[in-house]
Amino acid sequence: MSVRTVETHRLNIKRKLGIEGQADLIRFALKRVPLKA
Repeated sequence: MSVRTVETHRLNIKRKLGIEGQADLIRFALKRVPLKA
């Protein structure tokens, strides 16, 4: 998978979720995906 493909998928996800920045995307994920210590 190329870097461009990943960037395109990330952009599409952010558009669908109404998220603008990278930090907002990370915040969104951290609120919804439990992390193991």
